[in-house]
Amino acid sequence: MKDYIVKRFTDIEGDQNRGWRVDELRLETEDGEEIGYMKLAQIPFKRFKSHYPNILYFFDKIKGRCGFAEYYEENDWQSIAIRAHAYDRSIGVSSFEDRDLPDHEWEKKGRLAIRQLEDKYMWQFKNFQLYFVDKPYVDYARINEGFQRQGFYLKLYYEALKWCKERDQPLYTSSLKSDVAEMAFEKYVNEHKIIGGYEYPHVHHGRDPEKRYKRFRITTVMI
Repeated sequence: MKDYIVKRFTDIEGDQNRGWRVDELRLETEDGEEIGYMKLAQIPFKRFKSHYPNILYFFDKIKGRCGFAEYYEENDWQSIAIRAHAYDRSIGVSSFEDRDLPDHEWEKKGRLAIRQLEDKYMWQFKNFQLYFVDKPYVDYARINEGFQRQGFYLKLYYEALKWCKERDQPLYTSSLKSDVAEMAFEKYVNEHKIIGGYEYPHVHHGRDPEKRYKRFRITTVMI
C-alpha cells in the first residue's frame, strides 16, 4: 500500500442541514493528489436541542413539512389542531368542524393535539435522537480511479475510527449503503479486518415508518 497523507475537515457544510454536522476525511498522496475521501455525519447534542426543541420540529424537519413548528411559534392553535388531524385522523380536529370557537377553546384543542402527537409518535422522536445525536456514521466514501483495489477503502475506515476515538465517540456505518459499498464492507467484515457488530435493528426513521434500519458499530479496523 502506498504512503498517504491524512487531512481532516470539520463541519464542512455548517449548520445548514437540519442540525447535521458533516466532517470530511481525505487521503492524499505526498504530491497532493487526492486518493479518496469519506464523509462522517452526526447531529451534535447542542444542535439537536436547538433544531428539535419538541416533537413538532421533528415532524417538520424529518417527517415532512407539516407547518407545525411555524404554527407553534405563532401560537396558532387552530392551525395546529386542524393540521394534526390532516396528518393523522385520530388526532386533532377536522377542518369541517366549527371554526368560530373562541381562542381559548382552540388553544385547548391545539395543546391536546400536541399531547396526542407525543403519545403516538414520541417513540420515533426518541429513536431519532438515539440514532443520530453524537453518533458519527459513514455518510459517504469514495476511492478515486487509479487508487482502487489498493486497500485505501479500508484505510479510510481505519482513519475514521481513529478520529472518532480521539473525540471519544463511536463510529457507525450508514444503514443506506449502496450495493457496491455494502459488498466491499462485508468483505472486510468477513475477513475480520473490520470488527464490531450490528445495533439498533428496529429503529424507524424517515418517511417510511415500516422500514427497519440496522447499522454496524465499528470497534476495530485491522490494516
